[in-house]
This record gives sequence, structure tokens and C-alpha cells, in this order.
Amino acid sequence: MGQPVGGVARVQRPGAAARRHRRRVIGGSVAGALALLLITVVLVLLVFSVQVSGSSMEPTLRSGDRLFVNLLHSGSKAHRFDIVQVRLGPQREQAVKRLIGLPGDQVRVRLDGRRNVVELKPAGQQQWLRVENPAWEAADDHRVCCDVLGRGSDDTTAATVPVGMGWVLGDNLDYSDDSRTYGFVKLDDIGATLNLRVLPLGRAGHISHDDVVLRPVS
Repeated sequence: MGQPVGGVARVQRPGAAARRHRRRVIGGSVAGALALLLITVVLVLLVFSVQVSGSSMEPTLRSGDRLFVNLLHSGSKAHRFDIVQVRLGPQREQAVKRLIGLPGDQVRVRLDGRRNVVELKPAGQQQWLRVENPAWEAADDHRVCCDVLGRGSDDTTAATVPVGMGWVLGDNLDYSDDSRTYGFVKLDDIGATLNLRVLPLGRAGHISHDDVVLRPVS
């Protein structure tokens, strides 16, 4: 019983304080769990990620971007136009490129005036298709392709991607050492797909390749 105030005694209902305390405890526990979950997610994204170095994938990716490593879609599970982590060259250095040619495809690069045109004939099809990538529109690189190993050549010639191999290009054709330099890559050397940007936070999110399409060659 409380002290009378204005002639009326105030009675505190049993258990009210305990219920308020319980709500505070539950609220604090939920907030703590959410904070722990957020920290765990951030750590996982940082541990299972790679940092882009250099300009070969500009403007899609910038040097310093950190990308989530999707190990479930590595090797032959990578899809056409995925951004991938792949080993290139005699030193087998890790690089970030875009997967263009799949086994059985025919690939070539020709010049249309001063513009690079990347074309491919998908395996089992008869029609040549042009690969349209907005990132290539400003390219001023005059390398044509390909020799039998998928590297750049003096003349525009089609090369067939062998079984178990792929053909990769950078989005910045002017400053990319890719299959035009090193030739076909083993699909087994594609360690992961990299279609999710983790950092910087202002540009974090899924990296869509919906704007990279195949069009019939006119």
C-alpha cells in the first residue's frame, strides 16, 4: 500500500515491475542478438571476399571494390557474362574478368571503323551474335582476335573454345590483359563468381549483367 495522496491510496499491482524488467531484458537480448548477427554477416562478407586491383574492369568495377566470393558457382557452374575470379598467365595470378565464351563456342573480335566488336557463335548454333556490353562502347583498343589459342591475332579469325575451357575479357578493353593476351582459360581455374559488391557501402549490392546481351550480327 502506498501513502495516501489527496485522500486516495495508490495500490501497485503485484508483478508490474517484474513485467517491465522482463520486457527490458527481452528487448536488450533481441538488440544484442541482432547486433551479433550483423557483425557475423559483415565478418563473413569480408572473409569471403576479394578486392579489385587495377582498372581492367572499369567502369563496372573500380580499384578497391570488395566483392563477395561465391564458391558455389565456380568452374563449370559459372554462367556466361558472370564476373569471375580466374587464374591467368604463366604466373597463374588471380584476376577479375567477365566470362564470355563457353566450351564449343566460336569467338572473334573485329573492328568496325575504330570500334571493337566482340562476336560469338554459341555451341551448336549457326548464327553469329554480337556481344553488346555498354562498358565497351568507348573502347579504342585495336586488337583483333583470335588465333587458335584464343589470343589476339593480326587478322580477325574465329577460334573455338575447347572442352573444359572458357574465354574471358575485361570490361575495360583498352587496359585489360585477358584471353586476348593469355588465351583460353581452364574452367577449373575459375575459382568463384563475383556478382555481389560488399564495399564501398554506397555502391554495395548485386552486380547485374542484364545489360550485357547477345544481338544477331546484321
